[in-house]
Amino acid sequence: MTATSTVVMFGLMYLNTYQADHIFFSPTRAWMGAVMSRGVPDDGSR
Repeated sequence: MTATSTVVMFGLMYLNTYQADHIFFSPTRAWMGAVMSRGVPDDGSR
């Protein structure tokens, strides 16, 4: 679940791009996707 939310958050970082050539891998976006996904509880936390 955490890995899925990390990928989704990473993808959401690209919603504000308006040109296809602006889409490239960014370590900052990857880090922010990981930080935002930390709030999602894991299935094993019950």
